[in-house]
Amino acid sequence: MLLYNLTFPKENVCSERELYFRGGSFEGNLLRLKSGEKVSFDTYFNSFSHSKYKKYTSVKIAEVRFSVRGKGVCRLKRFFATGEEILTEKEFSGDFSIFADLDSVCDGGFLYPEIEAFGETEIYGGGYYSDVEVSPVKIGIAICTFMRENYVKRNVAAMEEYFEKGGKDRFGLFIVDNGRTLPADLSRYATVIPNENSGGSGGFTRGIKEVTSRGEYTHFLLMDDDIILDCEVLERTANLISCLKEEYRSACVGGGMLVAETPCRQHELGAFWTGVKLGSYMSGTDVRYREILFLNESPYRPDYNAWWYMCMPCDTVRKYGLPLPMFIKCDDVEYGLRAAEEIIVTNGIAVWHDSFDLKYSPEGEYYVKRNEFIVNLLYPRRKGTFALWVKLLKSVAKQTVFQRYFAAELEFLAYEDVLKGPEFYFGLNGAEYHKKLRSLCPQFLDEKEIYERYGIKTDFEALRVAPLRKGKHLRQILTWNGYFLPKFLYNKEAGFADMERCKAINCYARKKVVQYSFIKNKGFVSEIKKSAPFVYGWRLFILFFKLLFTRISLRKRYLQAFTDYCSRTSKL
Repeated sequence: MLLYNLTFPKENVCSERELYFRGGSFEGNLLRLKSGEKVSFDTYFNSFSHSKYKKYTSVKIAEVRFSVRGKGVCRLKRFFATGEEILTEKEFSGDFSIFADLDSVCDGGFLYPEIEAFGETEIYGGGYYSDVEVSPVKIGIAICTFMRENYVKRNVAAMEEYFEKGGKDRFGLFIVDNGRTLPADLSRYATVIPNENSGGSGGFTRGIKEVTSRGEYTHFLLMDDDIILDCEVLERTANLISCLKEEYRSACVGGGMLVAETPCRQHELGAFWTGVKLGSYMSGTDVRYREILFLNESPYRPDYNAWWYMCMPCDTVRKYGLPLPMFIKCDDVEYGLRAAEEIIVTNGIAVWHDSFDLKYSPEGEYYVKRNEFIVNLLYPRRKGTFALWVKLLKSVAKQTVFQRYFAAELEFLAYEDVLKGPEFYFGLNGAEYHKKLRSLCPQFLDEKEIYERYGIKTDFEALRVAPLRKGKHLRQILTWNGYFLPKFLYNKEAGFADMERCKAINCYARKKVVQYSFIKNKGFVSEIKKSAPFVYGWRLFILFFKLLFTRISLRKRYLQAFTDYCSRTSKL
């Protein structure tokens, strides 16, 4: 059985060669080596996670096959914490295979082949194989989208090509269209499902229901619409699932996230929940380095995996019910904590996604705070009232410093809504309430509109490339970023803040600040409210005692409503 193919850089996917191989020259989808030259596959996409295959699957023997023209020697190596070792080597002339008995290989690190050419050599391809019993697997891919037709069409086109080559036998594709803008005949391989705007949470839930209700699928795969996907990852996922050991048949496969703007930077490989905040494993690391690949193979257990790429058994719904109706944000966190019995993450199963630093959404302030509060009630991890309140305190203080008073108001509203109880939460019309939240956010204006409305003329292009101002000055700290200064000491010119990279110094002692997004090419103008620290301080004081006296009873009410919801939706 093929476990997975060796992959090479692809146009419109990724051109970073060090994610695929080291050495040689890459021409026309083949690797060329000169006499004496070496190429190694100790890379993110082409190394072999032998420890995880030993733990989770029935694979005993790993065979690496190569399609080659030329002569040379191949060495199968293991990279580990203190160095590397040669497990076996073999001279070749033309196509060949090399084997490793995994039972005799120490755990930790990863395996990879290295080829040294004895003359002009061309490598056309290769892959990892094993003799192993497999279980039938069919995966329903569920993509939720809202008016992002170009992203969806790009990924559908990539999957169509893969389906033409046989992928249609192991995958189905369901696109939940919350914006109702996609044609029904988008692709002969895709089922387009018009849906009300129930947010990402509602869209993915609709996709899960569509997949599990059909009876022919063993798993559902939740996937963002705006990722960059190499369909080889689909093949790897299906093959991995098909050879899982009996005790891991209920395991999920989570895809890592690489950053689209800097394709070698890893944003996350599995994530965790502390009780009040989220954290990413292996965040900000460069996966060109072997040391990072080694750490990626560490045996940590993620609490959840984000839904840019998450594959789960269909039986999950029958055991745990459907995801909570969170509209957006934290639905993947809660469902992972509840329903993901084991999450397998590994090098080579990942997608590229735009950095979240570049995706500021004003109404997102509400959803993050509300949904994290609910997740804390359900999974507190010994984090009680005080930790929850401190989290809000820090966030409101930050929004005040940045003059984003609307965001502070949304965060207060989020906590107040949770305090209304589960009856209010489960009774919400998500689409209508989302409109209300949008109305509480500032109107975004382009450069011309900002000038016409406020008379503020700014060289946006110069500011776009300007270096970030860093550090906290004593005057900022002593004056609460200028709030305690008299207004006659304020800078008369409007300040400027890059919305995605804002620093407190950008708003220091400014009556007005242009807060601009270079992603949207729009922004808004904030104006200082010197009473805000005092007003918000008093509201935080009152809220602390509300939390203190109601949180225990509130948690009981949410747990009961949550249990009822899970029981009800597991029967759908």
